[in-house]
Amino acid sequence: MLWTSILLSLALLLTTPTTAFPLGGHHGPRPPHHGPTCLDLNQIHYDSYMIYSTPSHLAVYGGTIQFNVSNPAVPVYYEVLGPSESPKGATGETTFTYSRPGNVFAVNQTYTVHGKKFLATGTAGANLTCQTVFWQNPNWTIGELYTTTDVHCGPNELKLPVKVTGLWNLLRRLSRENGKGKIV
Repeated sequence: MLWTSILLSLALLLTTPTTAFPLGGHHGPRPPHHGPTCLDLNQIHYDSYMIYSTPSHLAVYGGTIQFNVSNPAVPVYYEVLGPSESPKGATGETTFTYSRPGNVFAVNQTYTVHGKKFLATGTAGANLTCQTVFWQNPNWTIGELYTTTDVHCGPNELKLPVKVTGLWNLLRRLSRENGKGKIV
């Protein structure tokens, strides 16, 4: 499925006329070869909870991460709530992973500027400001809750350094890495 999407993107790239960028006084999206140096993640909110029903039994655990991401190369602003989905009318897609132990975000964003498709990728840790509320039942007996832990972080911000690659260049590199030497 991914290769189908990449090959479809490649077909679109091969049939799109080349666009020249003015050298001075450029307004609007930044030229892709000068792509963004970072994606802006803001309004980062993380919430989690743990409930132990006995001293050794984790009964319930859950968490959510929510944030907005913007790309200075394109006028697109995403609100990300759990699994990432592009808003209606967007010309790209943003996917991410989040690792709580180090508060590390790994973000991949595809976008289009002047008819050319690009991929911005970056990984960085965020300095989240969090509050933890812990409660333990001092007179615990079987059938009651033993402890609860609630964590709330945010709002926070992160400038995520990214590497920008044209999808055509990415396809060529993947082709070389796969030993085929050409794109089919």
